Amino acid sequence: NPAGEMVGAVHVVSDITARIRAEEDIHRINATLGAIVEGSPMAIITFDADGQVKSWNRAAETIYGWSAAEALGRILPEVPEFEMEASARTWSACLAGKATGQQKVARTRKDGTVIRVLSLQTAMLNSHGGIDGVITIGMDITEQEHLESVMNQRNEEVRQLQKMEAIGRLAGGMAHDFNNILTAILGYGDLLLGKIPETSPLRGNAEEIVKAAVRAADLSSHLLTFSRKKMYRKENVDLN
Repeated sequence: NPAGEMVGAVHVVSDITARIRAEEDIHRINATLGAIVEGSPMAIITFDADGQVKSWNRAAETIYGWSAAEALGRILPEVPEFEMEASARTWSACLAGKATGQQKVARTRKDGTVIRVLSLQTAMLNSHGGIDGVITIGMDITEQEHLESVMNQRNEEVRQLQKMEAIGRLAGGMAHDFNNILTAILGYGDLLLGKIPETSPLRGNAEEIVKAAVRAADLSSHLLTFSRKKMYRKENVDLN
């Protein structure tokens, strides 16, 4: 009252149930997201606009070798020299809000080992829609790419073997047909030699025909050996 004595009280009440529930929901969502990020098998890293690490999950520790304590607040030298230019282009595109898509990149571990990483980078937005930094999701695909390389090499070897097998079958078929022709040439050549006298000038021509046919028979034998992938030897056989 005017005398300064308290004669009553004004009680102002505001219902904050919805706000508390919203805060609890946000806390629960953040906890869930944190668990997902920490439990993810992929390296999930956030950077500020200057490239300093703001968050670093357990998979990032496993893949890159630096602990979270070593990584936070630092600009890590995980980009090899030969990929600096490409990495800078991707970083600039992210800060400009442009989509970069998945990329296979090379990265350096703490121990100096260069690994292959499937990386996805995107801009990190604040509550006002501005870009505060970049979030990177990476998966180590070094072993996968090695296995793919080995498989590609094996497939190429199989294709070469199939090609050689086809050539061998072709060579074998040609050799058989060639032998049939040579049988006639050698047979008629021997008949000619039996009828041409030693003193005849035609004797030498017939002998050259037989010699050439014998050399051709040897070549045919080599083709058969190639097609069958086995070695053969000639033997005298008593037909009786």
